[in-house]
Amino acid sequence: MIIIFNKIKLIATDMDHTLLTEAGELPPQLNGYICKLNELNIDFAIASGRPLYTLTDIFSSLKNKMVFISDNGGVISYKGTILAKSLLSTIDYHSMINFVEQKTDGVPILCALNTAFLAKENIKYDNFLKTFYSKISYVDHLSTATAEADNCLFSPKK
Repeated sequence: MIIIFNKIKLIATDMDHTLLTEAGELPPQLNGYICKLNELNIDFAIASGRPLYTLTDIFSSLKNKMVFISDNGGVISYKGTILAKSLLSTIDYHSMINFVEQKTDGVPILCALNTAFLAKENIKYDNFLKTFYSKISYVDHLSTATAEADNCLFSPKK
């Protein structure tokens, strides 16, 4: 089989259960492969629900050589420059937070561009959440948080 590399411009992958090993680790030769793709003028993209700051922490040495489609498509970064971001209004994410707090047994997470916000009462989930959010800020009341936010998620309480 012959592969013509000059026609390939982008290779994209998800993180969990796709790129990461069963142990949740990056493949050992990945950095070398990404550098080789750059030499061939082929962009390598991570498409993930994880926030941009978490992905750039994971790929810190390569973040300026990669494309990140982060926050479930809410933020797109190309080689260190944010090209697009789809933000929620403060009214909308406060409404979602209120819904989760009042009508579900979930834990609301306000996914801002620079950190994830959680109510201090949910600090007990910190170890688990650090897998997905490398930066977490705890506040007294999540409903008072304001930030550039592109996502408002919730996780069921364990």
